[in-house]
Amino acid sequence: MQGHSHKINRVIIASIVIAVAAILISVYFRFFDEGEKNAEPKSGYSETASLTSKDSDGDGLFDWEETLWRTNVNEKDSDGDGDSDGDEVRINRNPLKKGPDDKFTAEELKAIELQTSDIYGKTETEKFSREFLVKYLISKKQDEELTEEDRKKLIDGLIEAYSKSLTAKTYSKSDLKISPDESATSLRNYGNKLGALFIVNSPQRFSNEMASFKAFLESENPISLREIDPLIKSYKAVLTGSLALDVPENAFIIHLAFINGLSQYIESLEALRAGDTDALRATWGISVHINNAENLKKNLEEIKTYFSQKNIIFQQFESGSAITTGV
Repeated sequence: MQGHSHKINRVIIASIVIAVAAILISVYFRFFDEGEKNAEPKSGYSETASLTSKDSDGDGLFDWEETLWRTNVNEKDSDGDGDSDGDEVRINRNPLKKGPDDKFTAEELKAIELQTSDIYGKTETEKFSREFLVKYLISKKQDEELTEEDRKKLIDGLIEAYSKSLTAKTYSKSDLKISPDESATSLRNYGNKLGALFIVNSPQRFSNEMASFKAFLESENPISLREIDPLIKSYKAVLTGSLALDVPENAFIIHLAFINGLSQYIESLEALRAGDTDALRATWGISVHINNAENLKKNLEEIKTYFSQKNIIFQQFESGSAITTGV
């Protein structure tokens, strides 16, 4: 029973995460990757619905619903009584029992609901799946049909609730090594050491995380997600190193903003990396990663402006030039 519950879990959430991620990826490439010429912007929930509403046999039941009811995804009339699986479910008839005396009993619906309670909820995807299925089944027991709008509200509401429960670690001034020395020499040393962190741990040597995640969605091969691992390692090294720097007093505000922006960026990177094990977390990750990338870029621009205002100009051979000429 538990194995079947997990199968249901994977099918339902896979359809949802692929739909949501497809839309967000198209937005990412539209605004942040000018080299992606073939990407077209998607159109809201209508696009999501077209992906989550896959019905391979055209019987009126989505493929993920077929998994729930244990009907044949490639057979319109699983019990062979002349009525399609979708028609039977809509009027609360059992698609696996020949009619006409095939109305779902309260016990049968309860049994299906109980199989979802076998999901332990070790990941956010499992917790989401369980809640989605329970609400879905409650609507069936009440002789209600979930409309497209109902599905949208249910999915959006659960994802929103999950998103609010997540926050990256936030650092404060007490986490920094503040130096009272604000001389030009101190500022230059700070800039060179910060630039060196990016040079030694250059994220540019690695694959684009969005491209890797897109490849995973298209191939469903988790190997693509492994390309994100060196990125995470790289940015974590920059974060660790940045926390160890001696930061001039008048630079701590922009440095702290940079560190917190980097922390958020790493968290959404790790969420993308979890695409093969925790699809809901990955969906959340991709929904915030675009903003996190833009915020981190803004943080670096503020550091660049800081050096300009302090009349600190780094020569090309200096590590600080990695910051002022673009990381």
